[in-house]
Amino acid sequence: MQIQDLVHHFSLGFLVCALGNQRELKSEIVLGGCLKKSLVVSIWGADAYNFIRAYLLVRGYGEDAAEGFQVSNEFRELIRRSQSLNVPFSYAPLFLDLIHGKRSTEPDRALNIKGSADTHQRYFLPVISQMKRGVSSLRVIDIGCGNGGFIANLLASCGSRVSVQAFGVDVSDISINTFNSRFERYSKIASMKCDGFDVEQWSTAVKQFLLTDPDYISLWFLIHELRNFRITEVQDFFCQLQQRFPRTALVLTDLVRPRLEAFATNALTVMPEYTLFHDLSGQSLLDQQTWNSMLESIPYEVTASRQYDTRVLSDGRQEHSVITVFLSPISEEEFLNA
Repeated sequence: MQIQDLVHHFSLGFLVCALGNQRELKSEIVLGGCLKKSLVVSIWGADAYNFIRAYLLVRGYGEDAAEGFQVSNEFRELIRRSQSLNVPFSYAPLFLDLIHGKRSTEPDRALNIKGSADTHQRYFLPVISQMKRGVSSLRVIDIGCGNGGFIANLLASCGSRVSVQAFGVDVSDISINTFNSRFERYSKIASMKCDGFDVEQWSTAVKQFLLTDPDYISLWFLIHELRNFRITEVQDFFCQLQQRFPRTALVLTDLVRPRLEAFATNALTVMPEYTLFHDLSGQSLLDQQTWNSMLESIPYEVTASRQYDTRVLSDGRQEHSVITVFLSPISEEEFLNA
């Protein structure tokens, strides 16, 4: 892998983010495959259009057309998924602080939450489809609930056919305030501002609200929030979940750290910005091997899994950017004898 490949993907990531955050531009590219010169000039000026056109042309992402620049299908797909780049973009203040010798630990939380909600949309629906299959009611705890995107999708999908009772937990004031505003008219939905890893605190509130054990605990991109990942902390967290909710299944979705080769060989993978900014903030993106070790060390068994953005690298091994697993609790005896 050459250093220019990484530089290219950094540049590409920020360009996609800039274009994708302009609604009309994004629509024209995704639907018609055209980067319209008149639109770009009206937003950023002629110099910006000339720069973007030259960059895309040199990198092989399309060709000149009557109204501007006709982009390749690959670039159209990148723009379609561009909202996910709000997450790495939210880490820009942290990155700038680092460049100037300052020590910052938090991204732009509001933009991070918005970007996360945009990104997670495509992971929600397969989980919801599995959850609601063959049931008339669902009780769900959503740890790291953010702005309530998962619960909103769950309600919309279940409609009147499946009764939903849900409890959201998040450490962010912005998240909980948005969540509460979103569901203020729903008596069967509640929330609590709390660290998701503080099981003792939020589990008491959950039991008082639900009056029975939940069917599922959903953990959306929670594990990588751990600072300086230690397997013993993760084991303790999952053991607490199993002890307090011994009949409750878990749904765990999180990022998988890509190998460096993936950055240079596949533009649709998690881009370098994403991994870099998480690393700068001290978060823990686990590689596939660490993921597997973690799952083998907790009192749950995998009953179903789904991988996203699968790619095959030069050594023939498959790699993923995101993984979802359904986990069923097992007894302490079964766990120790496994």
